[in-house]
Amino acid sequence: MNAKRVLFRADGGAALGLGHLMRCRTLALELRRQGWDPVFYSAVEPFPGPLVDETGHPLTIVKVDPAMSEDPGQGADTVKVAREMQVEVIIVDHYGFRTEDFQKIMDAGLPAVCIDDLGNRDLPIDMVINPNPLVTPALYKWQAIPVSLTGEMYTMIRPEILDVQRRAGFHEEGSLFISLGGGDVAGLSLEVLHSIPYDIDRPIVVSISEACPRLLLEIWVATDPSRRGLNVDHRNFPDLLSQAGLAITGGGTTLWELYYIGIPGVAVVWVGNQKHTTSVIRRKQTSLLVDFQAGFDAEAFRGAMMKLLTDPDLRDSMVRNQQALIDGQGARRVSEAIVKRYDR
Repeated sequence: MNAKRVLFRADGGAALGLGHLMRCRTLALELRRQGWDPVFYSAVEPFPGPLVDETGHPLTIVKVDPAMSEDPGQGADTVKVAREMQVEVIIVDHYGFRTEDFQKIMDAGLPAVCIDDLGNRDLPIDMVINPNPLVTPALYKWQAIPVSLTGEMYTMIRPEILDVQRRAGFHEEGSLFISLGGGDVAGLSLEVLHSIPYDIDRPIVVSISEACPRLLLEIWVATDPSRRGLNVDHRNFPDLLSQAGLAITGGGTTLWELYYIGIPGVAVVWVGNQKHTTSVIRRKQTSLLVDFQAGFDAEAFRGAMMKLLTDPDLRDSMVRNQQALIDGQGARRVSEAIVKRYDR
């Protein structure tokens, strides 16, 4: 019997970041473990980006072709690719997908599933997945969506991160790990680096994507190579997290991965779609929050860093709160719900 196929529609690169692709990959690998065959319809730069399996082999990817139609990569094109690939269900993780695009999928007789963060679109779909902690189905109650999977029970953590040992408390000897996203975060990263207290007594490692400009960050490393590092290979990410004692991160998927392990840190929020993240942090006391939506505030950042560095009780409480929030089983729960609904 042939494996059932699922089509993922998501993009990633320097402008968009890699968060949508990464969480789709996490779900794709979990569905594959359940006997399904995942296919991606994606624009990825550089190719294949993070869309590889646990052994490093590329997953099946159909590239979005700008010459395919007047509306490349949207509803009609997605339906065409889905029919060519003979898929059972389409999972979309893309802010640019419009109401009419989802409707075209449903009108074609294919179940549409949306991985969403905002709850601000009219979604004519069969299932919505909002994997952000503390989100409830009430966010979608104004829509007639048959299945809503929301909140920290469905927060999806990469399998490589699940292999990292969870912390029993603060890792005293660990590095300071900095990862602000998968897009072009070079400028913000440098502002953060230049605002870190000079007397910090631990190695500093910055992780960016292959798509991110890196020249100025390489110069930063070269000024003190024994204590500074730059990573551009996503395959090294889990190992770097295992060595980290403190972290400075953005408000995206990486933050939940840190919470699974238990790494205290400062969360830097600078884009509007991370508003919910700030609410989670404030309610659960899982990180120190610095909001840069109105511009970089070096004084506020340095204040947060000094508090993190000098308050051991705060660090230990962060670890406890983080691990209580994220248990790492979200991808399994989502995949089981998909298989139960569509494997028939």
